[in-house]
Amino acid sequence: AAKRETDTMDTFVDSSWYFLRYLDPKNDKAFADKDKMKEWMPVDMYTGGAEHNTMHLLYSRFFIKAMHDLGLVDFDEPFTIRRNHGTVLGPNGVKMSKSKGNVIDPDKEVAQFGADAVRMYLAFLGPYDTFNGPWAPQGITGISRFLNRVWNLATTPPNPLLSVRWGASAGEIRLHQAIKKVGEDIEHLHFNTAISELMKLLNKREIVDETFLKLLAPFAPHLAEEMNSELGNKGF
Repeated sequence: AAKRETDTMDTFVDSSWYFLRYLDPKNDKAFADKDKMKEWMPVDMYTGGAEHNTMHLLYSRFFIKAMHDLGLVDFDEPFTIRRNHGTVLGPNGVKMSKSKGNVIDPDKEVAQFGADAVRMYLAFLGPYDTFNGPWAPQGITGISRFLNRVWNLATTPPNPLLSVRWGASAGEIRLHQAIKKVGEDIEHLHFNTAISELMKLLNKREIVDETFLKLLAPFAPHLAEEMNSELGNKGF
């Protein structure tokens, strides 16, 4: 008789191929259909914290390369691009910890400011992959004010003086510059500068139309959909 320890493998190992099963979770003949794997794999982008990202990537690559050698998959790298994210510290500039009493409860922030404001503030904090700074209460207040301003402009008739001040062509040029900037920034995960561009655009044009809402939607989807409806548009 003996008491055996069965939990001997690191949890990173246990989860090293689960993304394949997500493709075809009800298949009882194989772990995933080959046509579905061909369509969806390898994963376009892998993001996570540095420690988890590194360990999980190490084991996942081992699994996939072994499965490739066995002829079970037709690719030998699980992820196309890997990006680490930065770290949000407590308000005192120290890593969040219950023992230090500096943990920010996101549920409380969402209850006070709304999910869109919290999401947008996290995206605005700094560069996605290198940010390492504190949660600043005044920062989320600023984002909340910005979204309230967007709402007010969306629900207020446009000011006819704006077209005189700007001129149609200048306004269109500035709008297209913002579309280009926001689109490229999102593609490169430069969310903070994309949001900054939205703020500059709003300051210049003071117009919230369907195009502005499309640029805002990745950061504040709930509010953008509500305002889109307020503007009389149907669908998403």
